[in-house]
Amino acid sequence: DEALISMMLEDMVEELGCEVAGTAANVQHALKLASELDCDAALLDVNLGGQKAHAVPPILARRGTPFAFVTGYGEGGLLE
Repeated sequence: DEALISMMLEDMVEELGCEVAGTAANVQHALKLASELDCDAALLDVNLGGQKAHAVPPILARRGTPFAFVTGYGEGGLLE
């Protein structure tokens, strides 16, 4: 949800030879992308625009999309 961090992460992903399919700064947009976007993997923050993004991982899991958390909250902020 932090624009500068998002841009830096996009640059890092692209430097690794990957293509960024989409970014979301809020939970509503993240839910839309998780439901509609066909991608190879997703990187998730726990907090998007001041809201917990806990509804996003189950959608990705149901669709078979691997995901990883990229967050400053540490393990304490992650879902089981």
